[in-house]
Amino acid sequence: MKTYATLKEVFAEMSQLTWEGTFFVNHSAWRASPAQTRFIFLTGDDNLEDIVEGEASLPLLAKENNVRYFLDFQVFDDIILKQRKIDPESTLNEFIYALNY
Repeated sequence: MKTYATLKEVFAEMSQLTWEGTFFVNHSAWRASPAQTRFIFLTGDDNLEDIVEGEASLPLLAKENNVRYFLDFQVFDDIILKQRKIDPESTLNEFIYALNY
């Protein structure tokens, strides 16, 4: 499990993240202030397959950190790459818009 305090921190380490990971966020925090939302990045069987009883798709570590599924890394990365292709000088708000779209 890796924790990122902000979206900028995620961007700074994207090249080091694995394609097999998944991002989780607190959805209320994302709606209120996406740029300042804390991200949890879970990878591997231990993190993603230890599921909360009665909630078939919620990993235990996500529940313990009060976060829910946001995007798989592959999807997240594709969105960011497409936004950069549209405008290489994209602002943080433009990336947030693309992620929300």
